[in-house]
Formats: sequence, C-alpha cells, structure tokens
Amino acid sequence: MSILKEEKEQKIFFELNALREDDKQNLDEYFLAYSIQATLDGMRWLNTDELILDYGCGLGDSIEMYRLANNSYPSSLIGVDIAKNAISKIEKKYAYNFYQITENKIPMLQDGIVSSVYMINVLHHTTTRNQIFCEVLRVLKPGGKFLIIDITDKNLFIEFGRKIFMYVPGYIKKQFSKDLIIENTIPEKLPVDPDTIVGDLISAGYEIERVGRHSLFFFVFDWFEKILKLEISKGKYKNIYKPILWLENFLLRYKIFQNRSAILSIWVKKPNLHEK
Repeated sequence: MSILKEEKEQKIFFELNALREDDKQNLDEYFLAYSIQATLDGMRWLNTDELILDYGCGLGDSIEMYRLANNSYPSSLIGVDIAKNAISKIEKKYAYNFYQITENKIPMLQDGIVSSVYMINVLHHTTTRNQIFCEVLRVLKPGGKFLIIDITDKNLFIEFGRKIFMYVPGYIKKQFSKDLIIENTIPEKLPVDPDTIVGDLISAGYEIERVGRHSLFFFVFDWFEKILKLEISKGKYKNIYKPILWLENFLLRYKIFQNRSAILSIWVKKPNLHEK
C-alpha cells in the first residue's frame, strides 16, 4: 500500500470515528484506570498555566485526561486535528480554539509560542511522523515539553487479537469501545517501533527526558471479561488480579519484556540553549 493511500485511509478512519456517539466511560473503571496511567503521569508532567497544544485532539478525550490528572482543565489550549468532523464536534464542547490542519502544518501558531504539547495515539495512524516532530519543535518554546503516548506494534497479544477480530461474532465486537471499532472492524495500525521513534526525535533536535514501556498482558483479562460478560473487576473478587498485575510490572523491569510492551510513553523537551 502506498504512503498516500495509507494516509487517506487513516483520515477516513478519523472522520468516521468523529461521528460516533460520545462513549461515556467511567474513568475509574478498573482496567481503564490501569490502561491510562501512563497518560495521566505524562499529563501531570506537562501541567502548566501557559499555552498547551493538543495535537490530534479528536473529540476531546485527551483534554479529559488532562483534567483527571491535574484536577482542572488547561488554562489555555489550542487543539488541531485532520478530521473536519472532529473539529465540528469538539468546538461545541470546549471553550478553546480548534483547527483542522493538513500536511501536518500548524500555520496558525507562531514559532516558539507553546509551552507544552501532547499527542495521544496519533503515531500509529501516520507515515509522516518526522514532519510532525519538526512542526511541534518549531512551535515549542525553548525548554518546552512534548508528551507522546502511543500503541506499539510489538505486543503479540494485541497483534494476534487484531488478526482474528474480523472472524469473531458480532455480539463480541459490540463489547468493545466504539472508538476502536469502525464498521465492524479494527482499522489498520501503522508500525510504531519505540527505538526508531526515539531516534527520530533525537534527530529532529529534542532532548529525551524519559521513555516508558507499559502494559504487557494484563489487558487480556479485560478482553476475557468483555467476551464472557464477567464482572470480576467490578466486584469484591477483583483483588485476584493484584498478583497478576504485580507479575506484569515485575516482568516489565527487564528489556526482553519491555520490547513486547503494548504502550509507549516518551517525554521530550526542546533544548533551552540559555541553560547550556
């Protein structure tokens, strides 16, 4: 598949995704709270009263993550997205400025004006990440922070699940989040190799603050609960998951298991030459 066709199909996905009804998930739900922990940690690191850029704002899920992490909404924020439908919906929900962009350009922002940027689950939808990195670097202030959270292509459980998903019965598909399933299938996910991403960020001119590898197999139990319509995680027996979670966190200390993690978090900064 050509790069142009891949980008076009991903844009179609975002436009369709923006048309879904808002999924009123409870952020305190057991598995969801675990799955977003890396995002919450990153949002706390970003916390600022200055201008924030939400790159790939979608319907505002990331804004809610920021609120959950910092107990308040951003004081000043600009959101950008490639999907016209997303911009039309999100600007009715929040009193910020939102813009549809093309070719990864953010022409409405001057150089060095943004204090912090976050980009959540965008990389696995694009083949032009280096253009994004350069544009984000341009709008960041010296010393500005850039948070990236994404799904890797290294986790065997997720890759297997994606391959067999088209063959599972419809009643099972309905158990999964509406922002994951578009027209009864999971859209193509482009490769996200952590080491390559880090190398690209360094080449673009960023300073690496932290690289985190998260989630190995624990989310599989969430799948089982959905498929079998169990509610162990919502009842008094959810403590049976504690030793399993402990095992996963223990294994993730080691490189061999880190290389198979499902979620990647990267904290980077734009160099501040005055501090050198």
